[in-house]
Amino acid sequence: MGQMRFENGVLAQFVCGFASPFRTSKEIIGSMGTLTVPMPFHPGKNDKFYLQVGDETKTIEIPDQELYIGEVEDMADAVLLGKEPRMSLADSRDIIEMILGLFESARTGKPVTL
Repeated sequence: MGQMRFENGVLAQFVCGFASPFRTSKEIIGSMGTLTVPMPFHPGKNDKFYLQVGDETKTIEIPDQELYIGEVEDMADAVLLGKEPRMSLADSRDIIEMILGLFESARTGKPVTL
């Protein structure tokens, strides 16, 4: 279980592990609604996301494509066309710093400020 608090006040909480019951859903809760992604890591053909705002739930159909095609296309555009990648090197470094902070917090049992 982990919790992250960002500078802008956004709070992220998550549960993960290999010793807990199998569950792969993702739920993003905001001030205006909730987005539920049933299979975020292994999408299949005709997957659906669910957006709930108030009492209304909208189904969002996701077109079928190869799992990593977006990453491959982004890399090709950066290398062949000189486009800026969607994920910058600075973003990648920030993610690694966050992961290392989570490991440190798990090791010490104390919050880590980055």
